[in-house]
Amino acid sequence: MLLGNVWLVLAPALDGLIYFMIFGLILRAGGAIENFFGYLVIGVFLFTYTSRTINSSATSIHNNRGLIRAFTFPRAVLPVAATLRETFAMLPVLVTLIVLLVAVPPHALPTAAWVLLPVVFLVHAVFNQGIGFLLARIATALPDARQLIPYLLRLWFYGSAVMFAVDRFDSVPWIGQLVRINPMYQLLTIYRSLLLDATIPPIGQWVTVTLWALGALVVGALFFWRAEVSYGRE
Repeated sequence: MLLGNVWLVLAPALDGLIYFMIFGLILRAGGAIENFFGYLVIGVFLFTYTSRTINSSATSIHNNRGLIRAFTFPRAVLPVAATLRETFAMLPVLVTLIVLLVAVPPHALPTAAWVLLPVVFLVHAVFNQGIGFLLARIATALPDARQLIPYLLRLWFYGSAVMFAVDRFDSVPWIGQLVRINPMYQLLTIYRSLLLDATIPPIGQWVTVTLWALGALVVGALFFWRAEVSYGRE
């Protein structure tokens, strides 16, 4: 491709622009959200990070079958490498996100709360790794799962309040509650509080997302490791 790695930044930027045109300008879905542009691009950019990491981890065993059969090494290296690759690729995307938030009205100006951005990003990466471990084993044992994952990610995307305020889901109370305990919604809320509202979320919210991340990592790693000897076999 002529643009190469520029697409790492351009793809989520175009997604954010299209969603803003449809939901912000045409459907007026922003409602009472003061900075709907910032609200939307944070959701799109950061959910794309999770989506790309999960897809890369889910196919990491299948795509490296030859390497697995040729060498003896911990198979967990493959989904870990997938997560690290997507995490490093996300760094210029984060810079682009911050530039957009500052440049596009209503401007989000840097505050002391932004210092905590690396902390929530680290928690986010740990959470992605845990889900990546889970789906790496599932997609290896059930190849059809690789076709199903994009649909599940799309459902998760719409169920994480990426484009709507969470109160939009309260017309069906159990759906509203489900969205609120969704770890991606919790993570996006922290990002938005830091970057848009210049406020530090309460300690309870930090504890919640940290427990989600550590729980996903421990469960995912154990689940993946229990099938260690089966990876790469016919």
